[in-house]
Amino acid sequence: MPGEQPMIYSISRIAVAFIWFYHGLVPKILFQSPIELELLSKGPIEFTNPELVTSIIGYLEIAFALSMLLLWAKRWPMMVSALGMVILLLGTLFYWPSLLMEAFNPLTINLAVISLSIINLVSMKVDSDLD
Repeated sequence: MPGEQPMIYSISRIAVAFIWFYHGLVPKILFQSPIELELLSKGPIEFTNPELVTSIIGYLEIAFALSMLLLWAKRWPMMVSALGMVILLLGTLFYWPSLLMEAFNPLTINLAVISLSIINLVSMKVDSDLD
């Protein structure tokens, strides 16, 4: 039906931006999740100041979320989002597979973001200037 494609595009774009924004702000800046800190202090790269690195990553995620909204008609933020989630998921599978048994685990969140990013890319009008 006419009008569905722009609505699907908007909902998927806003949802992905919100997820990146929320995950940058809440568990990385406002409350510094113990799991986030542990991942940075015991991961493949061990940071001596995981609190600072967590905050920096949070600000970068917020900036990325805002770029999705400010660059509304660009494809690359959704491509980076999907690819980034695949890489993070593979990292989780390799380095922290125990996280996959937790509530609200990386598998379900990453698959949701990957799916919404692909839905957003597919819903772009081919004949428009969205590229």
